[in-house]
Amino acid sequence: MYCSVIDIEIQPGKFEQAKAQATEMLPEYQKLGCKQFILVDKGNDSFTVIAIYESQAKQEEATPKAKELLGTLAEMMKTPPERKGAEIIINQERHKLNIHEKIKILNYVINFIHNYYQKNNLDKKFDIEEVMYNHYLRYKQLNDLFVTGFVVDNQNFIYGM
Repeated sequence: MYCSVIDIEIQPGKFEQAKAQATEMLPEYQKLGCKQFILVDKGNDSFTVIAIYESQAKQEEATPKAKELLGTLAEMMKTPPERKGAEIIINQERHKLNIHEKIKILNYVINFIHNYYQKNNLDKKFDIEEVMYNHYLRYKQLNDLFVTGFVVDNQNFIYGM
């Protein structure tokens, strides 16, 4: 599977209008072969659109019409949108996970955080594993842990949903 990840900044006071217009475009995106359309409110008058396609070829085929649809939001945008294609590595629907799947996901997140700290030469002020473990003990029972879905692109950026 493949997706478009589109970051959009909206002019102050135009966010609700842009959100309504994006919602109205859903049937058009479905006509493009978009399997799933996700609109994520990032706050500060910005959002991310994740449009999921069956393949990279389908995503590329949809590009001209997708740009045209995005163009209908142009008068509300603060800056031109940035549309990037990305391979979907994981797109997990919400379901109960067994203990091995939970541990695998937690280990992936821990490794991702460690690599991020190393790559960016950041000082660790706390033990990440300890923080995560305490968080899940306090707020979640391990047997209640769900994955609501996330996308990891080919540059290992995680987009939560």
